[in-house]
Parts: sequence; structure tokens; C-alpha cells
Amino acid sequence: MNKQFLVLLIFVLGSIPVISQTTEQVDSMNNPQMVVGKVSREMIQQGDFGNHFINEYATYQPDSETNNQLKNKIYNVSIVIVMATWCSDSQMQVPRFYKILDQLDYNTNQIDLICVDRQKTGGTTDISSLEVDFVPTFIFYRNGDEIGRIIESPEISLEKDALLILSK
Repeated sequence: MNKQFLVLLIFVLGSIPVISQTTEQVDSMNNPQMVVGKVSREMIQQGDFGNHFINEYATYQPDSETNNQLKNKIYNVSIVIVMATWCSDSQMQVPRFYKILDQLDYNTNQIDLICVDRQKTGGTTDISSLEVDFVPTFIFYRNGDEIGRIIESPEISLEKDALLILSK
């Protein structure tokens, strides 16, 4: 009996941070559900945002020559994406970015993916130190140090902008 209770207690306590990090809110500007907080890729591939994700992912064709150059540079880099499910730039750029990473066999489960509300807050996930004003923001880190960002929309393309950042 005590063993079963302990297992249940560990399960419940272990689940609390995950549950409290993500919330769904109604977007006061146009009423869809808005996801806020730290999320998984699977979460943004559902609902209204999931429809955008599927369409953009299917139609985007990354530049294969640039991706070949990225292959040797991306694996020692960690990535934080701050996005918003209500944002048209996020709806376009985030699925495209995931397609690039998938083609590079980058482990996208290692990405810190944070959704924000219209005030650019992550709910219970504090993002103030990231200094994000526009979404999506893709932040690249090497050895814990930020090496660059793609903010809102790429200057050239996602893969070419990432290559410029990772070549530093």
C-alpha cells in the first residue's frame, strides 16, 4: 500500500510543473484559443495553429544547398523559439523552421518552445530575460551564449539567415 501511494505521489508531483506551464486563453481580439507558456511541438500541431502548421510545413521547400551547409553547424547549437499562436508571422515561419530542422535531422525535442500572449508574456513561464518584442523570435545559443536571432521574419530566408548566424 505504501509503495503504491509513493508511486502515485511521485507521478502527481512530477506532473505539476508541466501542467502549470501551459495554459489556453481566449484571445480577446478575435476569440480563438491562444496557447501561452512552454509547449511541445505536438501542442502547436493541433487546433487552429495546427492547421497553419500543416499547410506551411507541407508547402515550404527549404534551399537544399544552404541546408547542406547548415548540417555541420547546427548540431552544437541550442534553440529557443518564442512565438504566438495568434500571430500570422508565427503561423508562417515556425512550421517552415521545423521543416528545415527536420531535413537536417536536428532533434527538435531539444528546442525550448514558448508561446506568448499579446503582451508578449509567457504566462507562468518567465521570458523577461529574453527581451522579446516581436514574434516569432528564434534565438540560437552555443555553449550557453547567444550567438544570434531571427526576429519576426527572416532577412533572406530562414535557412540562409540561420547559416549566417551559425557561421559566426
